[in-house]
Amino acid sequence: MPGPGLGFNVIAGPEWARVVAALGRANDDLPGDLGDAIEEDAKELANRAKFRVMALPTPRQAGHTGLRRRVARGVHVVKQGTGGVRVQTSMVDPSEGIIPRGLDRPEGWRHPLFGDKNHWYRNPGYDWFISTFSNSGSENMIEKSLHDVLEKAGDRIARAD
Repeated sequence: MPGPGLGFNVIAGPEWARVVAALGRANDDLPGDLGDAIEEDAKELANRAKFRVMALPTPRQAGHTGLRRRVARGVHVVKQGTGGVRVQTSMVDPSEGIIPRGLDRPEGWRHPLFGDKNHWYRNPGYDWFISTFSNSGSENMIEKSLHDVLEKAGDRIARAD
């Protein structure tokens, strides 16, 4: 049987309990806070895409058909589980479903002129959607937002001691 030895006890004080509680709250709050930040940025980017499609030129002979407005109306954010979102386009009329993609492709798209299958028209593409998310600093915007959420959580934990 070992004899008496030396020992060292560490007993957590009340500040420890406050930090543990703050860590627990941060653990509970972070997924929602991060998801909210991502969703807010996605909505901002969706609005930028809507603005860009509304600003596209119209061919001189085409007149005003409301196409750009209908495409802009179809840009929306869809939640994808905890913390994920998807910005997508859709059209009310399923027969127009290709239009947002056609407008975004450099080669554009072909369609019958006002439904007349004897006369086909090529609409140009303008690169309005994908480039909104890949070339406009969106990665930096989202990264900064997530960093800010983590900084705020760290500050709340630090104030708990």
